[in-house]
Amino acid sequence: ETSGPFKSFTNYPRPAINNTGTVAFAAELDAGGNGIFIGNGKATTTIADTNGPFSFIYSDFSINGDGTVAFAADVDEGGTGIFVGNGGATSTIADTSGSFSSVFSPSINDEGRVAFQALLDTSGESVFTGNGGALTPIVDTSDNFVRFSSSDINAEGTVLYRTLQPSKGTDSISTNSNGVVTTVVDNTGPFSSFGTLYLDNPSLNDTGTVAFGAT
Repeated sequence: ETSGPFKSFTNYPRPAINNTGTVAFAAELDAGGNGIFIGNGKATTTIADTNGPFSFIYSDFSINGDGTVAFAADVDEGGTGIFVGNGGATSTIADTSGSFSSVFSPSINDEGRVAFQALLDTSGESVFTGNGGALTPIVDTSDNFVRFSSSDINAEGTVLYRTLQPSKGTDSISTNSNGVVTTVVDNTGPFSSFGTLYLDNPSLNDTGTVAFGAT
C-alpha cells in the first residue's frame, strides 16, 4: 500500500504470483522513478528500480518458482534489454546492442530460461529463448507470420505463442517444443479470433495444457 515508499501501483500487467506465494508487482516510487518488487506479506524486496543502471522499467514481467523475475527495461546508457533478478545483481538475457531494435514481453520458467519477443534491426519480429548465453530462435516473420502475442514458457522449455497474419486472415496459437511446432488451435474451425493482441494472451502450464480466450 502507499503509506510507505510506493506512490502508486500499475494495473497492467496485474501482479504475478508463484507457487510459493511470492508476488511480483510494479510500482511508482514516492522518491521518483519506478521499479519491480516482490513480497510475501512481510518485507518487500527490490528486483530493480530506476535508482541504478535502469532509466525506465516496463510493467512487463514474469516470476518463477524460485522468486526470480524476468523484466524489460531501458538502460541509462541507451537501449533496452531483457533482464533477470531475485533481489541481488541483475543479469542480461538480451538487449538492443546487437541485432535487435526492441525486446519485450519476457516469460521465465523454473529452470531460469526466458522466452521473449524481439524486433529485428533487419525488420521482422521473432520469439527467442535464452538464459544468459546464446539465444535460441523459436519463430520469426520469415515463416510468413506478421505479429506475435506475448509468449509463455513452461518447465519443460515448451514455448507458447499466438500468431496473426492479417493479410491472409489467419489467427493461431502454437507451441514449439525442442524445435517441433504444433498448432494448438486456429481460426479455421469454430473460433474467429483469440482476442486482442498483447492483452488476451494464452497461457501454458507445465503439463503442456493451454488456456486461451476466443470468440
